[in-house]
Amino acid sequence: MERAKNRIAVIGGGISGLTAAYEINKAIQKEKLPFNFILLERRNKIGGMVKTIEMEGHSIDVGAASFDIRREDIRPFLEELGLSAEIQYSISGKSDRYNGHDFIYNEKPTYHGVPIRRTGFLHDRGLTLHDKLKVIINGSFHKQKKSETYSISTSQFLEYRLCKEAATFIAYPHYPENIYGSMELCPPNFFDPNLIDLFEYSDEPLNNIKEKIEPYKDKPGNEFNLLNGMRVFVDRLKQQTEAYIETGKQVTGMEMLDQGLVLLKVNETEEIRVGSVISSIPLTESHQILDKRWKESELIPKPIVSSMCTILFQFKKERLLNFQRGMVL
Repeated sequence: MERAKNRIAVIGGGISGLTAAYEINKAIQKEKLPFNFILLERRNKIGGMVKTIEMEGHSIDVGAASFDIRREDIRPFLEELGLSAEIQYSISGKSDRYNGHDFIYNEKPTYHGVPIRRTGFLHDRGLTLHDKLKVIINGSFHKQKKSETYSISTSQFLEYRLCKEAATFIAYPHYPENIYGSMELCPPNFFDPNLIDLFEYSDEPLNNIKEKIEPYKDKPGNEFNLLNGMRVFVDRLKQQTEAYIETGKQVTGMEMLDQGLVLLKVNETEEIRVGSVISSIPLTESHQILDKRWKESELIPKPIVSSMCTILFQFKKERLLNFQRGMVL
């Protein structure tokens, strides 16, 4: 019983789960804590959304590909892992946005492709005149603050402050769901707090001061990727935790027991008792495995909707005006 109480289960072997396992292991070793842990991954390999392929001598990430310094700077963590030499910074600034007919490039200051000033939306060729008017009206007259509550999603926040078309056709394409999470599920103060800083107030107090918007602007050096792909990040984390990783282990149920224990049902046939659980899988999946007792406690809200898709386009490479260093076309 005591051994089970001291066991920590990490669900999911993506970057989040591997990082959690790494930090747990580091704390156990440093503090000589009487705990142990396991990492359970349903696939036969770890890495989650990370996938690096080789093409003509280059390492190309076709899943999660880069880190944005403006949101959270993890370079000290990469240095701790001995990956400093792998860091290479973006040399391009803004990204083109494909709207189904053409590539759109906004010359005005943007953050993740979204115009920082409302006047920037007037120059976006992807919006209609009606859309542009809605951005001006919503941004000027909507006085209510919408970011203070977790009950509103990021997409709802942007629709209220800008307009639905701006959220759907401008913001959404620049936030791949497999990297940033769901705009439809995550509240803005969790999804990207910078969006609150830039668009919370109708009178744009921050946006009217050039020096204050400078750190947010899309420009070279804002992002960095790894020379040999994100797989080196995964491999380095794996080296530290490999003895505790179990692949092919899908958690299908999570039941709250007495005396502070949690019963995990694995692959429908196996049961594991643990004292703590860290879930790095999407909220939609986490909610499905909770037992009735946990769901009724409302500690973890039931997700209303979530979506994810991958669309492939074929086009001539000269149509792209800007692309990140390391990208092969």
